[in-house]
Amino acid sequence: MNEKHSKARQTAEKAFSKTRVETASRERAFQEVDTIDRARQMKTSRLRAARLAREAVETARVEREGSGTGAPSPKTL
Repeated sequence: MNEKHSKARQTAEKAFSKTRVETASRERAFQEVDTIDRARQMKTSRLRAARLAREAVETARVEREGSGTGAPSPKTL
């Protein structure tokens, strides 16, 4: 009976170890996805800020030059 208990315990420990490895692997995958998502959000924010700044400069330039020139702006083409 002692041997069966020991084998059962070994089987249980192997299963537990496998579960721990799978859990750790899953957590690493989630961390990687979160890191990629944060990087994408930061890049999107940076690009949006650059676009808004560029549009503000273009708007200021058009207002300075006056819109009565009759030439279409590059955005309307």
